[in-house]
Amino acid sequence: MTGSVIRWLLQASKRKAPGPQNKITIYHDTNSLLSQHLLGRLHRYSLMPSTTGRFDHGENKSKSAKAMWTNAVAASKFAVEVGSQPTFGEYKFIHEQCMGMHPGNSEAFESAFPSLFRSRNLTLCNRTAKTDKLQRTYVPDLEVLSEREYGQLADQEVFFQGPLVVDWANYLLASDDKGLDRIMSNYLACGTQDYGQAFVHTHLGDKGSTTVPSASNWKKANAVHPHVAEFADLF
Repeated sequence: MTGSVIRWLLQASKRKAPGPQNKITIYHDTNSLLSQHLLGRLHRYSLMPSTTGRFDHGENKSKSAKAMWTNAVAASKFAVEVGSQPTFGEYKFIHEQCMGMHPGNSEAFESAFPSLFRSRNLTLCNRTAKTDKLQRTYVPDLEVLSEREYGQLADQEVFFQGPLVVDWANYLLASDDKGLDRIMSNYLACGTQDYGQAFVHTHLGDKGSTTVPSASNWKKANAVHPHVAEFADLF
């Protein structure tokens, strides 16, 4: 095994998620074509085999190496959970833990909880205000709702609007193809799923189509993790 593969195995075998390991939840709106599209993509990605098998050439391994390999393969899988609306505990985790991970999370949060902004006449700082009356803010500056407040608002039909995809292990959110690409790149770049079996898909709301690159092309750019590089470029 190469040094890079061994390092990945060590990292993968130690990785822990805040909830059930490597569970990705999509809060699905059955009336939304975009939500159905994202759910379909998630399902297909979840069925892809792990790429860890590509590095297993039947070499003799010690018991510790075999155990490390088994743990890494187990950690590399993710399950898709379908829900309709976050519970208070899930909302609190999203609001408190995910907002500082990536700016794209804030846009997904605003898309999913629009009434939190409209009721306060706010808009995100990284978006252009539609009217001068809207005050710009960052999501972390919004006060986290209490369980009582959340329960009252959650009963309103317009409070939550799916789709919202939550990668609990990596604290990432998505409400469109761009956000889901970010989540899947985080998995695919570290060998979680087999990019060689990925498919061509059309981004809803975007012009043209996007082809998922092959596994061989992806390996050429594995020196810097794409999620880390993207986040670093923003500052």
